[in-house]
Amino acid sequence: MSLDRRSFLKWFSGSLVGGALIGGSYGVTETFRQTVKHHTLSTYKWPKGMDRLTIAAVGDLHVGCPSVNLERTRQIVESINAMDADVVALLGDYLCSTELGSTYVEPAAIAEVLGGIKSRHGTFAVLGNHDWYNDGKGMWKALKNVGITVLENNASSIFIGNKRVWIAGLADDITRTPNLKRALRRVPSDEPVIVLSHDPATFLDTTSQPVVTLSGHTHGGQIAMPFVGPVVMSGRAPLRYAYGHINEDGNDLIVTSGVGTSALPLRAFACPEIMEVIVQSA
Repeated sequence: MSLDRRSFLKWFSGSLVGGALIGGSYGVTETFRQTVKHHTLSTYKWPKGMDRLTIAAVGDLHVGCPSVNLERTRQIVESINAMDADVVALLGDYLCSTELGSTYVEPAAIAEVLGGIKSRHGTFAVLGNHDWYNDGKGMWKALKNVGITVLENNASSIFIGNKRVWIAGLADDITRTPNLKRALRRVPSDEPVIVLSHDPATFLDTTSQPVVTLSGHTHGGQIAMPFVGPVVMSGRAPLRYAYGHINEDGNDLIVTSGVGTSALPLRAFACPEIMEVIVQSA
């Protein structure tokens, strides 16, 4: 088929517009999808003979963004409860700020819904940069008021059978000052510890002590390229920390794509998810 110059320009312009509409439609649609991503971590850092630990983790709800209202948050809570987890980890950014089409939702309203989460050994939370941009103290207090343990450079313990496991939480890397040494100051070196960190950038400063670090913040890139992956992220974390299970120097990091959106109400090749992490001895 041959085209004259005017016909080619019309065809080319139409192709660009059509591609943009299709891509935009896909990006909007993907924000409302949701999967459960399963990870099984078999590691020598988990004591032999100790029962495995099942963690349900969710990050970056950004309640008030166009794809996540309180009703969807309730549905996410129901999905978490159906996982029958030992521990639930909330990885920060419950609040939404300055996003196109967003509506501000008060911390107390969000916490009331999250207070319906059930697990055998408790729900543990860290705060993210968008929480601190809006009302970090209010979000912290609201979560605490519904029985959720908020950790910032601190650790709390649970028992699996007669063996103790620690859950440590770090401060947000962008708005606060994370301090792993302070977080682990009460944790004996021979007892396992799971680290929660909103931003995976803190993994750059990790030690060999944590069994695994669980993070969010990246949204899996939110808008990624097929066959390429994420091309940009906020913060100091390298692109290789954008999503999934990363092992460096024998240390493990697992990053979730989260649920909500930030800046633009779009996702592409970064599907929203809840994460199930099973930790067991190698």
